[in-house]
Amino acid sequence: MSKKDNNRKEKTLDIENLENQLKRAVADYQNLEKRMDSEKREWIRSGNKGLILKFLPVLDILFLAQGHIKDEGLSLSIEKFLEILKEEGVEKIETEGQDFDPNKMECVSVQEGAENKVLSELRPGFVLSGQTLRPSQVIVGLGSSHKDTNPITNEPGSKEVFNQDDPNNKWEDMLKEDNDSQN
Repeated sequence: MSKKDNNRKEKTLDIENLENQLKRAVADYQNLEKRMDSEKREWIRSGNKGLILKFLPVLDILFLAQGHIKDEGLSLSIEKFLEILKEEGVEKIETEGQDFDPNKMECVSVQEGAENKVLSELRPGFVLSGQTLRPSQVIVGLGSSHKDTNPITNEPGSKEVFNQDDPNNKWEDMLKEDNDSQN
């Protein structure tokens, strides 16, 4: 082989090496762009999460008012509020009649009823993009085998963890405490 053939082979190898380096650099840049976009979306979602958590007590008050007042304007306001939240990736956790899920719900009381089924919801919970923002506060069915047993201590006696009818335990107070803890 002549010097020219060796020179060509070296130049061909150099060109191939440069092409491979260029391909790697472009792929690294594309991966960086994707990672930056993903991080940007996460930062925005994180910022939205804080703001949404501040608005949830307002929505709670609207739900409470709806329980006492049957007003079409109030219902439309709540519906629009929920629609805007849904557009931002926030959805209300469905609880009524569902199995108790400790990842999305907080049991504040148990009563006779279908075991481990949600009997009623005291405060709605919400998820943001599949992650629990705030758990629903619910009353869960105790089932027939645990009559008159406290679910926390497993001892005979009162089965109430939170008595919603007790004037000292009002939902409004829980909302205030929840709101205070977020500030």
